[in-house]
Amino acid sequence: MQAPIDFNTVDENNYQGGIGGSEAPDAGDGLRYTDIKSTLKSKADAMLPYFGEECTIKVFHRNWQYRQEGVSKFIAQIPEVFEKGSAEGQIQSVNSAVLSTIVEIFKDKVQQIIMLSFDASEEYIQ
Repeated sequence: MQAPIDFNTVDENNYQGGIGGSEAPDAGDGLRYTDIKSTLKSKADAMLPYFGEECTIKVFHRNWQYRQEGVSKFIAQIPEVFEKGSAEGQIQSVNSAVLSTIVEIFKDKVQQIIMLSFDASEEYIQ
C-alpha cells in the first residue's frame, strides 16, 4: 500500500504529490499521435490543421505536463488562428475546433489545466 500523498510537497522537482500523480516526461520522449486517446482523436483531427501537430498532440496527450504546455500554446495561438481562418473563409471550422478543444480542456481533472481553461475561454471571447 502506498503512503498518502502530501499535497504540500508538490514542487517542480516532485510531481508525485500532484493531482496527475505522474512524473515529468523525459526530454527524450517523442510526441506521437498515438499518445492521444482514441476517444479524443476526432477532436484532435479538427484542431490539427489550425494549431499544428505539436500543439495538438500536447493538448490531448495522456501526460498532464504535456497537456499543460499544449494548452498554454493553444491559448497563445487562438488570435492568430481566428485571423487566418477568417481570411481563408473557414471561420466556422476554426470556431468549431476551438470550442470543442476548450470544452475538453474544461473536462480535465488536473487543477493546473482547469485553471488554464479559464484563460482559454477568456481568450476565445476576446
